[in-house]
Amino acid sequence: MLAAAILVVVSFGTADPLLARLGSLVSAWVFSGWTPAIYLLGAIGWGVLAQPLTRTTPARAAINAGVGLALTLTATHALGVLGLLNPITAWLWTGVGLALLARSIAPALTGGLASSALRARDRFNQAAIAAASVGIAILLVAAASPPGALWDSEFGAYDTLSYHLQLPAEWLDMGRIVPLEHNVYSYLPGYTEAATVHLAHLAGETGTRADGLSPLTGDLAMAPHFLALGTTLIGAWITGVLACTLVRRAMPADTHPDPTPGAARTAGIAAGSLVLLTPWVQAVGSIAYNEPGVIALGAAGLLAAAVPDLPPVRRAALVAVLIGAAAGCKPTAVLFLAPACAIGMAMSAPARTWPVMFGLGAVVGVLTLAPWLARNAAFGANPVFPQATALFGSAHWSPDQAARYAAGHRFDGSAFDRIALLIAPDPAAGPDAPPVVRWRGLTNPQWALTPWLGLLGCLGAIAHARTRPIALAVLAGMAAALGAWAAFTHLQSRFLIPMAPLFGAGFGVGLAALPRIARGPIAITALAVSAAWSMGNLAVQRGNQPNGLLVLGPGVFTGRLPIEGLGDEVAWAGVNETVPPGESVLLVGDATPFYLRRPLAYATTWDTHPLAEAMRESPGDPAAWTAALRDRGLQWALISYAEIDRLDNSGWSDPLLTPDSVGDWAASLGQPVRVWPAQGRALYRLRSPAP
Repeated sequence: MLAAAILVVVSFGTADPLLARLGSLVSAWVFSGWTPAIYLLGAIGWGVLAQPLTRTTPARAAINAGVGLALTLTATHALGVLGLLNPITAWLWTGVGLALLARSIAPALTGGLASSALRARDRFNQAAIAAASVGIAILLVAAASPPGALWDSEFGAYDTLSYHLQLPAEWLDMGRIVPLEHNVYSYLPGYTEAATVHLAHLAGETGTRADGLSPLTGDLAMAPHFLALGTTLIGAWITGVLACTLVRRAMPADTHPDPTPGAARTAGIAAGSLVLLTPWVQAVGSIAYNEPGVIALGAAGLLAAAVPDLPPVRRAALVAVLIGAAAGCKPTAVLFLAPACAIGMAMSAPARTWPVMFGLGAVVGVLTLAPWLARNAAFGANPVFPQATALFGSAHWSPDQAARYAAGHRFDGSAFDRIALLIAPDPAAGPDAPPVVRWRGLTNPQWALTPWLGLLGCLGAIAHARTRPIALAVLAGMAAALGAWAAFTHLQSRFLIPMAPLFGAGFGVGLAALPRIARGPIAITALAVSAAWSMGNLAVQRGNQPNGLLVLGPGVFTGRLPIEGLGDEVAWAGVNETVPPGESVLLVGDATPFYLRRPLAYATTWDTHPLAEAMRESPGDPAAWTAALRDRGLQWALISYAEIDRLDNSGWSDPLLTPDSVGDWAASLGQPVRVWPAQGRALYRLRSPAP
């Protein structure tokens, strides 16, 4: 079924021959997929260290896998911060993990949802697994497209090209993971980005190649995609185990009218399948994003919070490590998952143990994130920079920069407006706005049926006496996460992705509460609709050409492909053609330089830009600005007029970098060397002033 689904998905759009597409697909799997595969397998191997804490629970394989992933991400980040991450240490850590996995592989495969799925004889369970294969096929094909080629909701993977991949490329050159004053996102924990550096070292890479391009733009370009894919699969598996565990906890064999394990098995398979069939999960799970780590570690944290037979101290330690590492991938994991975990922990331990359990959990959670907090404090005196600048200071930023960043990351509407956006379209967005802009909550098309199946599952399970406590707990976790989204974020639909395990678990519990005769048909109908929705969502990407760059690969952006006129169509390729190796380029407006040759200079819109610095030093003197930039070793400037206009209109840009001021400076440079009118970009040489 998986092979058939892959053939269907790879056939979408593009006139490239099917064999060429399949060849590119297999090539990406092999050359970009091997490093994330062994990285994740090694991570699972390190999970044996959790065995003393989980030995009493049947869900230990899934929890251990989550702990192993948490330990590996934490170790990768720590080695990078200390400047000790290199091919030797990368292989040492991963090699030891693989050895540990080899010793424990048999017991790991004999328990939990994995064995339940393999033994599933029920035709409905088999159909659910077949539906899940559609989600896996979408992930496998989408991950093989080069960075920036997919998903419309991510606007050409802007975040990927500006920091999820750009930061690892810079850190790889520097030999150390360190905050960078020109890219504020380097101050985030960056566990996933650190893992990308680890992948490069596993392949023997240590920095920019002789042609000036990062090795991450070559054979390794899709490696972070497959890291996200593998992590997503782990997250779906653990979500399935979570749903299975909740049902077995709510319906023990001596009380449940259906004492066979069929209800729990169906719940687990359906929950994991629903995660894989969620278009939002497919989007973030096939590009270099950090949400997959939050899904996997968050699901493991929820499982550790809810699984029976764990003493309170062990439970607190496990949950804190898992949620702490999830926050290391993306700090908002604390907002969306910690409350649900706290509810699960409270249900699983006597009230007299709560003070010790929650106190220990808080301490361990902070200690898990201590390396990141210490790193930021050392570099900017603010452990959570760029947040809490009013409390801890704004590091290297001016008060104006801190204010602009805060304004760009908050929503100024009323409490009613915030809650309404969970379902209603954004009234500030026109009817022709992209769906991701117009639908900022659960009604975004990329959520498909998933939230509603989770919510309806919980509501249905409340009607069953045995599943009512579990359903209420899951529903309370959902409510807490939605409340955090409305109260503390700037209301983007993608921010809700950490809730995917909760939605999957709610769906599974709801199915288990149904009569046996209705359980299977309802599960299959819901998953079949989700599979069809996922296929339709992928098919319309990139103007109905989702596989348009599958065969061409990253060379279409770097200019490595010998295609006549490529540089006239793709600005990055054109710049690489025009600028001689070794000469440096300044990006003005753009902050996505991933595909450009080094050396280069850029800054995110929140950070201090070299051109703005020159403007402040010599107001109204474009010639002096150019001279100052040349003194910094810059020889070229790539100006994105379209991006400057967009940022100026949004109010996010440096007040000095206006369309007029940049236009005046460009006029002083003379005629551009090369232009891309359709993209609003032009390349200039920074000439020395006339004598």
